[in-house]
Amino acid sequence: MDFSAAYHRFQQSLDGTDSYVALSRDMQTLMTQDAQNASLYYTVYRFARQYVLLYEDQAIDPDFAQHAKRTLAGFLATLEAALNGAEAPYSALNRVVTAYLAGDRIF
Repeated sequence: MDFSAAYHRFQQSLDGTDSYVALSRDMQTLMTQDAQNASLYYTVYRFARQYVLLYEDQAIDPDFAQHAKRTLAGFLATLEAALNGAEAPYSALNRVVTAYLAGDRIF
């Protein structure tokens, strides 16, 4: 299991909460396997987990679900690039958190 595999599995999954449950499980696994980047994985875990807590028992508009998934996938792309050496992971994590705070906070 690595971050790229989890990211690509999320991208290819359906827009429902099951995809977020799977992503949160993957992040929990990565937190134990790669402690050096645990804060990065924990942030993604919390985003995914919060989405599930907010929306798992609600009928969600498909456009909203797609928007939420695109937003999280964009964050994952930023973090994947950092983990592959394009940027320091801590800097990328700061950019993701800043973008989340400036955005619509859907999860």
